[in-house]
Amino acid sequence: MLATLLTLLTAGAPAPQGPSTTFLDETFANGTWGNTSFVVGPGTVTATGTQLQDGNPAPAYRLSSTFVASGNTQHYLTSLGNASTYDPAASGAIGLLSFDFDYRAQHNHRVHLVAEQNGARYIAVGPATFIAFASTSWQTWGPFVLRRDDFVERLGTGSNPNSHPDFTSAGAPITFGLETSSNSVGPITHTIDFDNFRVEINGAPGAIDSRTGTPANPDVFRAAPGTTGAIGTMFTASVDHSAFVPAATLDFVALSLSPASISTPYGLLLCSSTNLRGFGVVAGQPFVFPIPNTLDLVGLAFCLQAGSGDVAQGLFLLTNALDVSVGTY
Repeated sequence: MLATLLTLLTAGAPAPQGPSTTFLDETFANGTWGNTSFVVGPGTVTATGTQLQDGNPAPAYRLSSTFVASGNTQHYLTSLGNASTYDPAASGAIGLLSFDFDYRAQHNHRVHLVAEQNGARYIAVGPATFIAFASTSWQTWGPFVLRRDDFVERLGTGSNPNSHPDFTSAGAPITFGLETSSNSVGPITHTIDFDNFRVEINGAPGAIDSRTGTPANPDVFRAAPGTTGAIGTMFTASVDHSAFVPAATLDFVALSLSPASISTPYGLLLCSSTNLRGFGVVAGQPFVFPIPNTLDLVGLAFCLQAGSGDVAQGLFLLTNALDVSVGTY
């Protein structure tokens, strides 16, 4: 069964659920975010955070760093949402969290999600860290699924990889926000804009996206209504044969943990052949398998692709792929 590629069912695992708490800011009213910063280098920098009457859609939040010309200077700016505070003692331990936001940078910035607890600041590291390159268009970063060890304590310009926030029910309140950094020899003002800042505690949405490749395979392999990619649920998908190999007798589905784009006589192979596994059903019947009910799977990505055969005609063709990200709901 395909589920064995993911993990075995775990006794006592939590039931699928949406987030217990969601922090969402789409307006960034002045005074609702607080800023602190420090400078490394010979120059001085003035920092501001203000509501911007523009956005995705408006309004948004603009962070500005004004450098004075005094040699190469690095500026670190932390902005915390006053309303984005979670108290594990009152609301329960954090098993995981997900976050995403939109951004538009007029100058290059490094960006981290920040969690502040007991006066210490912890930055999200790994894939959740990125460089926001200068762009005039809005971009979306995330969603990313994070756990306690994905946050490390910020110490000056470095970090302590062995120091993490306390996500247990004994932990102090945690306030979430963003850290940006940029450098310049000045004089110049660096700006970066944010919108739709979202942090979900103990929740991460599953996602299922169709990918046809180029040139496109037929887009006929579809998840059934109500299929979300959540842990503890059944994943159901089938091939629509109304116009695709209508006399097919067998459908096959393959699962891989990474995407691909490989030309074959049957169309593009869109799931990596490394550790590829699959099985077949009577044409038109659904493929059904369980996604085990364990939090360890949340954030896992996998790829599914179907193929259909008409034995009488000696015909076999590949479909689109379904790229799945496992969530809690």
